[in-house]
Amino acid sequence: AAALNEVLADNPAPRARAERFQNAAPRLAQLLDGQQIMADTISKALDQHRLIGENWKAVLANRHDAQQNEQRLRTAEHALKTVEQTRKNFIDHELTAISSAVDALYQALHPGEQLGDIRLFLKEKGKSSLELSARFHGHTDIAPQSVYSESHLDTLALCIFFALAKRYGGADTILLLDDVLSACDEAHLDRFIDLLHREAPHFAHVVVTTHYRAWRERYRQQRAPNEVHFIDLKPWSLTQGIGYRKIQSDMSDLKNALANNNRREIAASAGVVLESVLDYLTMLYACRLRRNPKNVYTLGELLDAVLAKLAGSLSVEHYAKDSTGTPARLLGPVSLKPLLLEIKRLADLRNIVGAHYNPAGAEASDQEVQHFGEKTLELVNLLCCPQDGSLPNKGDSGSYFETRKGTVRLQPLREPS
Repeated sequence: AAALNEVLADNPAPRARAERFQNAAPRLAQLLDGQQIMADTISKALDQHRLIGENWKAVLANRHDAQQNEQRLRTAEHALKTVEQTRKNFIDHELTAISSAVDALYQALHPGEQLGDIRLFLKEKGKSSLELSARFHGHTDIAPQSVYSESHLDTLALCIFFALAKRYGGADTILLLDDVLSACDEAHLDRFIDLLHREAPHFAHVVVTTHYRAWRERYRQQRAPNEVHFIDLKPWSLTQGIGYRKIQSDMSDLKNALANNNRREIAASAGVVLESVLDYLTMLYACRLRRNPKNVYTLGELLDAVLAKLAGSLSVEHYAKDSTGTPARLLGPVSLKPLLLEIKRLADLRNIVGAHYNPAGAEASDQEVQHFGEKTLELVNLLCCPQDGSLPNKGDSGSYFETRKGTVRLQPLREPS
């Protein structure tokens, strides 16, 4: 300012003013540089102040959001623990309920085998931790996969499947069982069939497919309830597709043969039905039979085994439940010995008429053959349940065998000594 005043003092002439400016230029340049530095410093201070202000506002806003998020986190963690515990409690309850159902089904298939106590549970700490434990000959909480046989594991899987289907399926569920039994002994097969029919009312339909012929023959030979729609799948081809035929029981074949008065079919069907029923009785009462390598016995051998000691005591009674659910006797007791003796008298007709070429077969009258078939049918109708066609197999009463529905009682419980 002093330099400018000197230049402009006295209002000099233009040339003098120019000389004065030239002399003051260094000081003015130094002055302007200093002012520029001061302006830059002030600008930087203002920018920093503005930035600090903005950051402080952001800190305040984020602190508020952080407090809200922390509250949300605490709430979410509490909700997560509640959901996890509720889920685990629900699953534990469901697994406990299913375990009881599975074990009951398994005990029905394997009574007295020192197996069972099936338990499904979740590990206390772990993911995907569904576990399975069972009992094996006095040892508890063992993994059944480590000691159970393949067939026992197969039936265990079936019991779990049944229990889950019952609990979560409902009355409109269609249960599909595709070749679930590949091979098992007769006792387990009979128990499984009984279990299957006992559980069937819980579902709309039960569809079973199998290659296991022994299972199929159970239904043909009156060894299983006839509450089935029974078909065989025929050989298939790409051009014809899958064909099928309806299969009838041996009893149905006998009834059809009697209705058509087909003497050869009557004799053949009656023989097959008799062998099946008598074989069942000899196993049920452990009758004495002369053993052979194939364990296959003729009709005569089976009749003799039953007639030896058992027939004199065999009798049947038929029952139906009244309006109160109390069994009321409809028929009997009917002794089976006279009927068995009459069948014994006619039994040769099975071979000479129905099974082999024999000149003696021509001498048998149609009436005799018809009589043989009718007596066979009479015997089976006395022994089989009129509702489902099954034979007596339950001895829980301690004094007689009865059918699954309790309609037929067969005495005695043991073959007389």
